Amino acid sequence: MNMKYIFSLLLIVILGAINQYTVAQDQVYGLINMSSGMTNPAYTGWNNKWTAGIHYQNYDIGNKPNNATSLYGEYNKGVHAGGLNILIDSYGIITTRKIMANYAYHYCKEKYGVRLGAGLGFAQKEIDFTGLRFGDQIEPRVGFSKDSLLLSQSGVRSFGLVNLGAVGYYKNIYLSLAAHNVNNPNQSFYHSTAPGSYLPVRYHVQLGGYIPVFKNFVIYPNIRYNQQKQFNMLMPEVQLAYKNFVVGGSKTFSINAENINKFNFNAGFTFKQKFKMGYMFSYYKYALIILKTHEISFVYMMNTKNSACGENALNKYMRRFL
Repeated sequence: MNMKYIFSLLLIVILGAINQYTVAQDQVYGLINMSSGMTNPAYTGWNNKWTAGIHYQNYDIGNKPNNATSLYGEYNKGVHAGGLNILIDSYGIITTRKIMANYAYHYCKEKYGVRLGAGLGFAQKEIDFTGLRFGDQIEPRVGFSKDSLLLSQSGVRSFGLVNLGAVGYYKNIYLSLAAHNVNNPNQSFYHSTAPGSYLPVRYHVQLGGYIPVFKNFVIYPNIRYNQQKQFNMLMPEVQLAYKNFVVGGSKTFSINAENINKFNFNAGFTFKQKFKMGYMFSYYKYALIILKTHEISFVYMMNTKNSACGENALNKYMRRFL
């Protein structure tokens, strides 16, 4: 099949998938959702061989510790690649579990290439109702002493996920496009027909590249944009790499919300182009809400040389970033 036809068809599906009656929002933060398969299924197999990684995040909000863990593995053979991502996020009384299976196809020439990807997944949200209090538990003169009828309700909601993505690169520049939740899954626990029950499409755009300054020193500038219904987020980022070390930072701008401040700082180290470890600190403030996160990541890369298509802007960035 003609590659131009495939690419055009994918873009039509991505841009046409939005549901105008949805208002829920995805979680997008830190390294957890910046790993290859979570960011864009077309990133799957960027290393052209086996890649495995783990990201762990601990964040404090309202003086209560919360954590999230992401595991992933990818394998590429020739122009085909597959990967598996697992996410477990514990946020107070809410626990989210997600598993995504991704596939990517790589078409390349000497100086340019295109990656097309798709992901199918399963997600589950669970609420621990024992950590809540309800009006029917109140006994006059005693207080909360009775069992609530709501505690007999199921606090688990499961639904499927469909993601699509594409990446194009030319010499030292790449452009990434992705659409998450294109199937608009229903994530409501009770009101299955309510307008806010459906998770809307989240669009992701990333433009980046690399700039060699002098021997062993490279600058990796890029900018990310996420849009989900009325929520818009712009994040310019710069990574500075010298030999096996990398440091960087980013600033997040929310286009349609005031008084939002978010900063990220990261540092990492790569050992013999096979093992890399990193750390990221994020500070987020919106009105009276302050969120601080600490993240660590460990990634193992087998056979980092891309024998099929040579070095390109995408795998140079992914190999340096966390």
